[in-house]
Amino acid sequence: PAQYAWEGAPLDRDLARAARAQALGIGAALTFGPAGRIEARLGGRPGSPPPTQLVLSITHASRPALDRRVVLPARGGPGVFAADTMPLPAGIWRLQLEDGQGAWRLRGDLRTGDDGRTPATLRLGW
Repeated sequence: PAQYAWEGAPLDRDLARAARAQALGIGAALTFGPAGRIEARLGGRPGSPPPTQLVLSITHASRPALDRRVVLPARGGPGVFAADTMPLPAGIWRLQLEDGQGAWRLRGDLRTGDDGRTPATLRLGW
C-alpha cells in the first residue's frame, strides 16, 4: 500500500527486534520496589555482551499522561540494571524493555492494584 513506508517498515523493524531477542534467548526479570525502584536482571546466551543500559517504556492502558520512559543503567554486577522512579498508580500497564542500541526488545503487561502494589517480579521473554 501507499502508506507502507510510513506504517509497515516500522512494524517490520519492531517484529525483527522481538525475533532477535528470542533468537538470542534474552529474557529479563523486572522487580518493582514499593518506593518506585525498578531492577532488571537480564539473561541471554553466553557470549553476548550485556548492554550498558536498558530502556523501559511504561505505557498506561488508557491515560497517556501517566506514560513514562525510564533509563536503567548497569548496576551491581553483570546483567543487573536499576533506577528509581515514581511508584506506579493503579492500572493496566504495557511494558517494553529494550537495549540502548535498538537491537532487541521485550514486551509484557503489568496490572497494579488499587493499593498501588505491583507484583514482586515480572518475567519478560522467558
